[in-house]
Amino acid sequence: MDKRLDSPRTLGNFFRKRNLFSLRHLTFMGLMIAISVVLGQLDIYANPGFRLFSISYLPGVIVAMLCGPWEALAYGLIKDLLVFITNPHGPYFPGYALSEMLTYFIYAYFLYQKPILLLRNKQTVRYYSATTMVLYKLGFALGTIAKNLTYNWRVFVSYLIVTISITLGLGYIWLSILYGKPAGEFYTGVRLINQLWQFPLHVFLIIITGHFCQKNLPNLLRHN
Repeated sequence: MDKRLDSPRTLGNFFRKRNLFSLRHLTFMGLMIAISVVLGQLDIYANPGFRLFSISYLPGVIVAMLCGPWEALAYGLIKDLLVFITNPHGPYFPGYALSEMLTYFIYAYFLYQKPILLLRNKQTVRYYSATTMVLYKLGFALGTIAKNLTYNWRVFVSYLIVTISITLGLGYIWLSILYGKPAGEFYTGVRLINQLWQFPLHVFLIIITGHFCQKNLPNLLRHN
């Protein structure tokens, strides 16, 4: 694991970066934006103002995690413009660009140079019956999930903040401006219900993706 991971977090070392917007980072950001645009074609919309499901945010989380806050802000702005150009849903509204920028900035604050662990403990219990095996398997799975949330609390907290402040908070304001207050209230309520069942899924996806990227990609972006 990169020695920079899990270093003490201060505003100074968070914002102070060497090789800011280096060629490697810009190339990597371009690749992640392209992947995000492709994934965006798979987004499921109820109507232009309400997106039911999406995984196109994951490349941006990777950029925030590996490149840092300034690249995360730039990524959010550029991605919003390109996604609208390639797959427009309704009129362009700059508020959503602000939402994208703040979203990835929040992920950068919590996840940049911080480790994401994937626990894999060996099972050593001896099974005496099918019931015992099923119960142990269930308990082991729940225990592993709980440990992952404990070790990866930054993922949980960052996604929670993004959901409350950006998806629901700013989302309500933008919808109210675009479609009126009643529409903003309606879609915010529906979006809250939609986010509840998606919450554990997206946290799990960020943990899996983040662990894989931290393990395999740092050498690609490291500067000597």
